[in-house]
Amino acid sequence: MPASREPMAIPPEAFAAAASLRAAFSARLPADARIGIGAKQTAGEYQDRLAIVVFVPRKLPLEELAQDEAVPPSWREGGHDFETDVVESNPVPMAVLNDNTFYNPVMGGIEVAIEETDGVAVHTRTGTMGCVVQRRSDGSRAGLTCHHVAMPGFDVWQPTTGLGSGATAASVIGKSVTGDPDLDCALIEFNGVRGTDCRVRDVGPVKGSSSSVFVNQPVIKRGRTTGLTTGLVAAVIPNPNVYNVAEIYIVPDPGGFPFCWFGDSGSVVLNVSHEVCGLLFAMDQATTDASGEPIFSTGWARAIQPVLDVLGAEIAVSPPDIVQIAPNTAWGVLANGGYAQVDGWGFDAGSTVLFGGVPAVSVIPASPRRLIVMPPVQFPGQTVDVTVVNSLGEASIPSPAGKFTY
Repeated sequence: MPASREPMAIPPEAFAAAASLRAAFSARLPADARIGIGAKQTAGEYQDRLAIVVFVPRKLPLEELAQDEAVPPSWREGGHDFETDVVESNPVPMAVLNDNTFYNPVMGGIEVAIEETDGVAVHTRTGTMGCVVQRRSDGSRAGLTCHHVAMPGFDVWQPTTGLGSGATAASVIGKSVTGDPDLDCALIEFNGVRGTDCRVRDVGPVKGSSSSVFVNQPVIKRGRTTGLTTGLVAAVIPNPNVYNVAEIYIVPDPGGFPFCWFGDSGSVVLNVSHEVCGLLFAMDQATTDASGEPIFSTGWARAIQPVLDVLGAEIAVSPPDIVQIAPNTAWGVLANGGYAQVDGWGFDAGSTVLFGGVPAVSVIPASPRRLIVMPPVQFPGQTVDVTVVNSLGEASIPSPAGKFTY
């Protein structure tokens, strides 16, 4: 799939077609089959048109299938025809290798591990902490990873229980306290042993999250095994009966290097704006060379919004970022009962708001993305910068979105 291809938006008709094909073939397909929407493949090459894609653990020759078991070459729904594809897919959870890199502060894209015992020996389970998030309840920070990497109740080490770089001993950075096995996601509650950094290693600052996913969309991820890699969204799996995305199927950029490998589970997938759009949980189509070195792989990620919703969290952004003030005039605030709503990222329960350097009369934290404020009285006729300062002393950078007119 050439990186120069334009991303393709997914129309409602495609979601409807995927749903009706799923309903028609649910009794005839393997229980672990996925039905998604992706770029049509012809002779192994991705094309600039959408298809309904059926992912199965084993693709059988047509001669081995009964007539009513074969997925037809096209599928019609609501007056729209879509081509179909059948793709062999065997996702494998990724959590086995070590890298022994020590980070202080901890940040996204780094190794985390837990120790579990079978009653005889202690085993290390290793993966990636994708990024730092904030709880919606109070804005406190936590780490995001996969449930199969750090099941709730376990202490979380960084890196492993060996030695880190510079002979710095690894230590417990927190405990996995919340998780969902169905969405394969979990939160790490930090214990304060080290600081936290809202950046992702080798990526930089994260700009928040995005629920918009397009076929052919370029994405990146940083995992503790393969580091920073780039890929393209080849297909998506819709949520049943809902026209939104549940899972994302990612192929590497042309060149064949793996998008991910064992140990990259828990990495966040980001778009070109550095917004998180997915949580990597499995590897697929993995191949190695004669020496066993990885040469190609594709990945599966959960769409980020259901993950954040089930965990009650938002992507942490530092410094805070204001994206909108409504109303943004004194007259508008007067008509709104004296209050304005500040929307953005990176707010917490201790955030303060300044209007041209003057503190707001009151600040009510609603979530890491919203504050309800009563602006101070100032001289009319002036436009001032609004600044949000979180409890860590991190201040938002003045921008056109953070202006208020008296």
